[in-house]
Amino acid sequence: ARAEHASLAIATISLLGVLGVAAVALLGSARPDANLALALLAGATLQEVGHVVAAGDALGPEAADRALLVKLSRVVLLAPALLLLGLATRADAGPGAGPRAAARVPLVPPFVLGFVALAVLVSVGAVPSGAAHALAATGGVATASAMAALGLGVDLRVVRTTGRPAAVLGAASFVALVAVMAGGLALAGA
Repeated sequence: ARAEHASLAIATISLLGVLGVAAVALLGSARPDANLALALLAGATLQEVGHVVAAGDALGPEAADRALLVKLSRVVLLAPALLLLGLATRADAGPGAGPRAAARVPLVPPFVLGFVALAVLVSVGAVPSGAAHALAATGGVATASAMAALGLGVDLRVVRTTGRPAAVLGAASFVALVAVMAGGLALAGA
């Protein structure tokens, strides 16, 4: 993607995430009995882990754990989705592109392999609990730093001149996702 398109996507996701966190916090304070359902909704709809953590924290410890579990489940599912995308991208390279073009596209990005490997190591107890807690704290600092860096990397001139269609599309997609998830939760009785 071109840099200005990435800036628009980041700005739109960040803005919608902040609005989503505020909405979850307000709904949670108005309806504390719905905090666990709101946690599921936050984990299923907010795009950035930091936004999910903030929304979950606003709802309480149990809700925070539930929101993060849902979000991390979505993150784990990125691995098979990226594998399929990698296979499709290799197929799209086509016969005219030659074997080098297809070979440059990784089937699974290295960060996904690292994430899955670390998750397995922690799950089987190969990482001592003290080290796991230190890694979690480091992850929190890294997440906050990454969110700040994303925000600082947004070119506001591009957002001002061409951002309206991206914002409208992003908002419409977010509202549709929230509606589908809220309907699913209502059907499930959550």
